[in-house]
Amino acid sequence: MTAASIRDGDARTWEPPHRGARREVALALVVALTATALAWFRMSSVARGTMWAEDGPVFSARSLDPSTQTAWIFTPYDGYTHALSQLISDLVWAVVPVADVAAAFALASCLVAGCVAGLVFALTGPWRLHIAGRLILAAVTVAVPNATFEVLGNLANLHWFLLWLAPFLFVFRPRTWTASAFTAVGVLLVVTSEIQSLLFAPLILLGIRDRRKIPPAAALAIGAVVQLLAFSQGSRTRGTPPDWLAVIDGYFLHAPLTGLTGVGQGSSALVAYVGWDIAYAAILPFLACALWYAWGSRRRALTVAAIGAASVILWVAGFAINYDVSFDYPDFTDGDLTRGVAQLRYAIVPTMLLFAFVGLAVGRGMLHRTARRAAIAVTVLCAAVLLAGFHVADGGVRGNGPGWAAGIESARAECQGAPDGQVDIALSPSPWKLTVPCERILG
Repeated sequence: MTAASIRDGDARTWEPPHRGARREVALALVVALTATALAWFRMSSVARGTMWAEDGPVFSARSLDPSTQTAWIFTPYDGYTHALSQLISDLVWAVVPVADVAAAFALASCLVAGCVAGLVFALTGPWRLHIAGRLILAAVTVAVPNATFEVLGNLANLHWFLLWLAPFLFVFRPRTWTASAFTAVGVLLVVTSEIQSLLFAPLILLGIRDRRKIPPAAALAIGAVVQLLAFSQGSRTRGTPPDWLAVIDGYFLHAPLTGLTGVGQGSSALVAYVGWDIAYAAILPFLACALWYAWGSRRRALTVAAIGAASVILWVAGFAINYDVSFDYPDFTDGDLTRGVAQLRYAIVPTMLLFAFVGLAVGRGMLHRTARRAAIAVTVLCAAVLLAGFHVADGGVRGNGPGWAAGIESARAECQGAPDGQVDIALSPSPWKLTVPCERILG
């Protein structure tokens, strides 16, 4: 143990490595299970039993007819591959009764989100952060306010959680060959499930002189080839280029401001009554945390710069590629803003990255006695913000159904007269649907 680590407070928390490792694993499991439960209960009972969009005619349809999977779980959709989502769909349809498939999708998705939270906690163990900061970083995974809109509980948006995991996973340095193998598998699943994770690819080179970092690096390279091949074969229609002022206003509205208010309508109403300055000012608490963490260390400053840049780049990429005239915020009247602006899933990871500043600042502050009170205050405020936005996603979108189990029950009655036929099951949002063979429904 170095003198620097003793000065930073590591000596006060040092313990024999085996006992410490067992404690870390136990804490990570507790975090993962708790986060899974929190994600599950953030959805209403109706939402848990409703199948969402691409979960039906994309992932489920392939599971029902494996011949359509030209490259197994790496079969592209819309120019990308979603390996983990397809793998989960195949497993669920293989073992779960047809009436329970939607609920199983929701539970499996929540379990993945919970595992990501547990991994974030575990992977930040070597970062010399106080446990309070690490818990905030983990909690952000499922507690970030805008996660209830579309993102939680479905396979179609599972990739956002993997994108959040990517930087923590890529920078990790395995200490054993077993850990290296597991890390490589994780990296491959992340990259083949979310093309934007390649933004963090340079992080894999940190510590590359250690041979145990080579398998994760190789997995990233393989995943990159898979995604780039899928992208080159895609036929996705790109929208018209957005006004850059719309990009800027959208970022501040959806990332820092909605991150603090928890709802898009609340954010846009504030802008209508106060002006756009309130959206720009909302980033100040996050910047304060970033500056505190970066102060006095070039390494920490580079970390902060990378996180901030990633937050902006990911927003710009998602917003520009999926731009629609309904996102032209500079032309919105006060009446438009008061009625509410739809939340955008492209803001989920940029918001998470802003909250990462809070976790890092608290983690650093707790290591120094002079900053403990400030860190505790920030922790309390962050917890208050996350709890205020921790509402159940009731009403709207999946909250209004249609319920999958009820659809299967109706389809079963229809199939009685034509057991060799097939039935369309309504999904959310309309007009998404899944065509299911009667033999699967009656079987």
